[in-house]
Amino acid sequence: MKFNRYTRGAIVAYPFDEHGSVGLRYSDGRGLLRTSNGIPRSVVDRSDVADVTVILACITEDLDQAACSRRGVEAVP
Repeated sequence: MKFNRYTRGAIVAYPFDEHGSVGLRYSDGRGLLRTSNGIPRSVVDRSDVADVTVILACITEDLDQAACSRRGVEAVP
């Protein structure tokens, strides 16, 4: 990832490991992915999909801060 944190709305993306994995969470620290009977599920609430999509586009397109900002994403070095 080009930046240490990407934020749009209540969604935050951050580098997870040295292999380029991306972590997703809410800005209040809660995990983004839901659980069912205590088992993590790879689901994102419909209301969060747009923010996640735009953030991931900034990451995959390797956009600079200005380009991310035009898409409503705050990118923090």
